[in-house]
Amino acid sequence: MRRNLRRLWSSGAGITWRAAMLLGLLSSTFSTLVSQVTAARIGRDAAVDWMVVATIPLRDGALQADPSWPVILAGILFHQWADFSWALVFFGLLARWTGRLGPWTLVLIAPAWALLTSATEWLVLVPMLPFRQPIFALEQPYWIGFLVHVTSASLYPLFPYLRDAVAGRRPSPHRRFAAGWGGGALLRPARASELRRPPGVR
Repeated sequence: MRRNLRRLWSSGAGITWRAAMLLGLLSSTFSTLVSQVTAARIGRDAAVDWMVVATIPLRDGALQADPSWPVILAGILFHQWADFSWALVFFGLLARWTGRLGPWTLVLIAPAWALLTSATEWLVLVPMLPFRQPIFALEQPYWIGFLVHVTSASLYPLFPYLRDAVAGRRPSPHRRFAAGWGGGALLRPARASELRRPPGVR
């Protein structure tokens, strides 16, 4: 049994799923960070937004006049679980079609995937099945969810490099792209944080 699991873990499908999980962790954490540091730039209160997200798993009891840290944390974790799950769907369940796409193809596809997944969440999964929580759609405009999904999917082009890294292929032919794309992504939260500072504040 253990030998079969080890064989599956190191197989082509296992490598793809492991890379998908790694990308899910990266993309969900990245979108959380960007959402946190850019909320004020678009007139949103990050704590309130995380509280609204927390109402999906915790129901109406999560609504508070002053969001507590446990509720905020629940919202963040649920958001990250959702982003992580979408990455597994795209690169794991749909690996037959997506597993071998190149970085630039993923750059072109990622916005369309963000549109599909954000619309699915906002129109179906959250207000109807399986969560049945209408408060989310009433409190959070669709375009915010779309931007969050775009932010998460913007790291999808790193998947070919991550797959090579998990498989132990070194050097990866995608390493230069990954360094440039990943470096640019890291600059976005820092730039957004700088833009949030009032004039004269360092």
